[in-house]
Amino acid sequence: MSPNREGPALEVVETVTNRYGQLSLREARLLDPSLAVGAKVRAPSPGEVLTFVLDELRPGALQPRQRYPPPALDVRGFELLRKLVPEVPTPASLQGLGLGPLHALYPEGYGVLYVDVPGEEAERLWHTLDAQASRTGYRPVLLGGDEREMKAMPLAWQQYRDELPTPEGRAPNYIGLPRDEDPMDDPATVLAHAERLDVDALVAKARASASDGGEEREPSRVGTSLEAVLEPLSGEPHARVRLALVPTDAAWKTLAHLPVLMQAGESTPSLVKVTALSRRWEECHGARVASVRPGIVEWVMDRPAKDRDAALALAREQLALEPSEMGTAAQEATALMQSTTWYLWWD
Repeated sequence: MSPNREGPALEVVETVTNRYGQLSLREARLLDPSLAVGAKVRAPSPGEVLTFVLDELRPGALQPRQRYPPPALDVRGFELLRKLVPEVPTPASLQGLGLGPLHALYPEGYGVLYVDVPGEEAERLWHTLDAQASRTGYRPVLLGGDEREMKAMPLAWQQYRDELPTPEGRAPNYIGLPRDEDPMDDPATVLAHAERLDVDALVAKARASASDGGEEREPSRVGTSLEAVLEPLSGEPHARVRLALVPTDAAWKTLAHLPVLMQAGESTPSLVKVTALSRRWEECHGARVASVRPGIVEWVMDRPAKDRDAALALAREQLALEPSEMGTAAQEATALMQSTTWYLWWD
């Protein structure tokens, strides 16, 4: 309950004579002890009440500088998220790493766990867990987004099912890779379709509807560290960063488990397409998925392209997948030959 929120106001009174416009002092002080007779407040909606209760139950959330109101939950959403409150037992392979309490990321299961870690330690921890992934059976991925997106992340699969457009309602996005033409029912479905996807045909289709890069501009950023751990404006590490642990045997497969990528604009390609391209880049360049945020993926690689022709071919693939906010293929190739991290962003 708040005296400053929009909506029909209730007056705090000693004795209620109009239940549509008044609230008793006793009831008001159960929610806010500072309220007095005469105060004007707005009672929360049922969805807001559920969200408030869940926030009180769940483990400590990330605390970005900017605070957002939580999304209102219906009863179904509340019941789904309530399953995520308890800690889950730490798998034997992850014990001894000092990760702290682990929680399930999705109410549907899928085995994905998460833990919130200090931002200044996040990139180092990612590299440690990446190096041990073959032993632990879990691939690390740093997650991100504002507070609202982080709270909505566990319901991403349900949101996809609820908002799936009808065939007549689908419209191709501006880079010619419609996000809704591939299924996203669950991680196994995404992986199965990604493994069958003809990547050469995908790139050719995308390039047919996109230019070979943008105009000449400032040289592209040479990536040597992960941006997911940094505050966008200050460049300082976030206080806390969410780290997902995905039970799979290859880094490219983690994307099939992370629909947070789709919580962005309509230009974001489908999980199937980005997963398939990521497989190609991991096999050819050793590029491993390191962070996923709404509309953003970062990779870390062992073998940056050294040959100019190979770098140019790679730049054209990345431009086909994400042509916006990028320079010419020649500029991108130059940056790729010096980079140990890649960054793709769909506006």
